[in-house]
Amino acid sequence: MKAIGAVEVILKEAGEPLHCREITRRILDNELWKTEGKTPDATIGARLAVDIKRLGHLSRFQRTAPGIFALRKWGIEEYHLKNKSTASQDDTMQDSKEEILRYSFTDAAEIVLENMAERKPMHYRDITDQILELDLVITEGKTPEATLYAQILTEIKRNTTRKKTQRFVKYGKGLFGLREWMGEGLAFQIERYNRDIQKKLRNHLYGISPQDFEQLIG
Repeated sequence: MKAIGAVEVILKEAGEPLHCREITRRILDNELWKTEGKTPDATIGARLAVDIKRLGHLSRFQRTAPGIFALRKWGIEEYHLKNKSTASQDDTMQDSKEEILRYSFTDAAEIVLENMAERKPMHYRDITDQILELDLVITEGKTPEATLYAQILTEIKRNTTRKKTQRFVKYGKGLFGLREWMGEGLAFQIERYNRDIQKKLRNHLYGISPQDFEQLIG
């Protein structure tokens, strides 16, 4: 079950608004959703924030207070996050403490792609805009889009070197998607193709066969 579906199950059973931390605790206790992340309540909070932001009044969920969520069909008065341009410093700090649950750029990018991209590649600038709109990261830099781009490329390069499963796929011209969209068959074919190209390039550069090169470095 996906995280957002598990939230609906828990709220239906509860019959009343719950804080995202309590929602998460009940989800995990009932084994409705599994995660290897260290901050599952932050993940649940972000998924709810994305769903409400993306769907608006069509979302199944709504806030009733900072960090507290309900089913929209219950008809409870909705709570709206303060507008940063008009809110007082105390209001902004309260929202930040109770509601805004922040991530690394790469984790935030995964959340945006999973919830807002409709399984289509997004440009890194558009991903960054959504990350900042949802307040998923803390950044004081002047070029957050450059930070995001660099961190995704670094992760791809690191996972390639370590032969680990990738989260992201680069499509060229600044476009990124999630590897899980590709399916195991296509993903495997692309990875095998890339390995073949690398071997041919080594052969061209070093003047030895791919097999000899592998033995040399093995």
